Amino acid sequence: MKPVQLWALIVLFLSAGFCSSAYSSPRVGLVIGFDQEAWAMNNGMRRELVMKSEVFATDTIVTDATGKVQILFEDDSVISLGPSSSISIEQFSFGSAQSPAMSIKLVQGLSRFVSGKVVEQNPEGFTISSPLAVIGIRGTITQHNIQSELESHYVEQLDPGHVVTIQGPDGHVLEFFSSLTGVDLRPGMPTPREPRPMIPNESQRGQQETQPGQLGFDPQHDLEAVDRDLEPGITPSLVEIGVSSAQEHTLPYNDPPDPDSDFDPDYIPGYDPDDPDYIPGYDPDDPDYDPNDDPTGPGGQP
Repeated sequence: MKPVQLWALIVLFLSAGFCSSAYSSPRVGLVIGFDQEAWAMNNGMRRELVMKSEVFATDTIVTDATGKVQILFEDDSVISLGPSSSISIEQFSFGSAQSPAMSIKLVQGLSRFVSGKVVEQNPEGFTISSPLAVIGIRGTITQHNIQSELESHYVEQLDPGHVVTIQGPDGHVLEFFSSLTGVDLRPGMPTPREPRPMIPNESQRGQQETQPGQLGFDPQHDLEAVDRDLEPGITPSLVEIGVSSAQEHTLPYNDPPDPDSDFDPDYIPGYDPDDPDYIPGYDPDDPDYDPNDDPTGPGGQP
C-alpha cells in the first residue's frame, strides 16, 4: 500500500473514532425551536444546533447573546433557554430497564421547564440544580434566572396536588404549593422563609425571552411524531403569534403575552376580562380583601 493511502486510512480511522466518542451518550431529545446561535458541548467538541438537531445525555447546551433554543425530550418534557444561557444534562433515562430519571444543572441565564413523564412516573428521580439551589419538581412549569449575584426561581404553573421544593444554599427547604410564586437567592444570604408572589412581567418575560422564533410544529407533544414529521421551515399559525406548541395549554392566562409591552398593568391574574361577571379592580393578592364583603364571591364569580 502506498504511504499516502496508508496515511489517509489512519486519519479516517482516527477521525471516525474521535467523532463517535462525542456521541457515545444516548440521544435524549430533539431541538424543536431555535434563534440565532445555539450549540451543544460534549467531550470537548462543539455541535451547532439547528432545527431537529439531536441532543445527547451529558450535553451542555449554550446560547449566545441573541440565541434561544427549545428542546423536546424523550419523556415529552421541554426545556427552553433564553439568550446568554447554559444548562448541562447530567442524567437522563427513560423507556429502558432503568428507572426514569432526569437531572439538569442550570449554569447561567434564563430557562423554562415543562415537566414530562419522568416526573409523572418517578417524581423523586427528577432534580434541577443551580449554584445556589436544588429544586425538586412534581408536575409543573418552572422558570429559572441564574446570574452571578442573584438567582430567581419561579413556579409558573403547578398541577393540583403537587409540590415544588427548593433547597437554598443554607440548607433551608421552601415548599411551593401554588402557581405564580417564586424565591430570590443571593450568595451568602439566608434563604427566604416564604415564597413570594410572581408579578405579571416576570411570567411574561420568562415566556417571551425563552421562546424561539423558529419553531417546528408538535401538535401531540410527542417526540416520535416530531422525529418523523418535523422539517425546517414549518411555521404554523400558533407559532406565528408567539406561542409554542409545547406551551399552548400551559400559558397561565390562556392568552399569549402582549408583544408590544412588558406587561399590562390593568391585567388581573387568574381572571378573564371578557367574562361578563368579572368585576374590574378586584385584586386577588390584596391582603385586606374579605370575600364576605363581596356577595358575588372572589373576582366577581357568583
